[in-house]
Amino acid sequence: MRLIDASKFDLKGAEITWLEQRDYAITAHKEKIYKIPTVDAAHVKHGRWLGRRYDFKEYKDALFYWTKMLEVNPQNVDIRVLTSIGNCHRKLKTFDKGLIYFEKALEKDPDNFYALFGLADCYRGLNQQFRSIEYWNKILEQDPKNKVILTRAGDAYRNMGDYDTATEYYNRAMDIDFDIYAALGLALICKGKGKYDEAIDHLQKLIRDDDKNYRLYIDLADCYLRKNDKKSATEVLQSFQKKGVKSQAVNDMLEKLMSDKPVF
Repeated sequence: MRLIDASKFDLKGAEITWLEQRDYAITAHKEKIYKIPTVDAAHVKHGRWLGRRYDFKEYKDALFYWTKMLEVNPQNVDIRVLTSIGNCHRKLKTFDKGLIYFEKALEKDPDNFYALFGLADCYRGLNQQFRSIEYWNKILEQDPKNKVILTRAGDAYRNMGDYDTATEYYNRAMDIDFDIYAALGLALICKGKGKYDEAIDHLQKLIRDDDKNYRLYIDLADCYLRKNDKKSATEVLQSFQKKGVKSQAVNDMLEKLMSDKPVF
């Protein structure tokens, strides 16, 4: 693999085939970070390029680079640097640390979608559903027909046991367009209410439309287990395995069933 002349990496550096030579490119861009004295548009664009490591799920590396950008000028940092650091923590599941950066971003722009989403998702990760709802709803004030956020809010209400409000949010999402996770949420409400046959019917229909979604099989198997039908639960999980799709969650659940260990 040939080395790339770092001088070629201007703001169009991303046009080079970085997939094949990303480490050399990252080195070149990293050098630029230490040379730029203030956080300006060029700095952010170079940081976004470095953030492609985030796309590779190399979140720790991306976090390091974004943090270096913050250190250059912490008083006048671009809001995109703050939300990117927060997103790295969100993906690394260090939710409490992510909150700090999303809150700082929100101080700069109270209506920033990425800051609001990050706060909501971090509180979700910390299982503080009542706080996540606060931020999901703030997004919905700006974008009331965002079916993804409606579904996320529905999930939060469902996890708090507020099935009526959750149903309202899921139905609002479904009225906009079919959303498999809103439909799944409605099925899980049935399960939460002990209406296992109704939940099974919903889940079976969803599987017919999305037969490689492992989560549907896990929830369906769980419904059968709650009806003390271990045979059907086992068959559901085995049917997923026969599709050639790998899922550690399905494998673990099936192994516990076969060895008579507690599933949950």
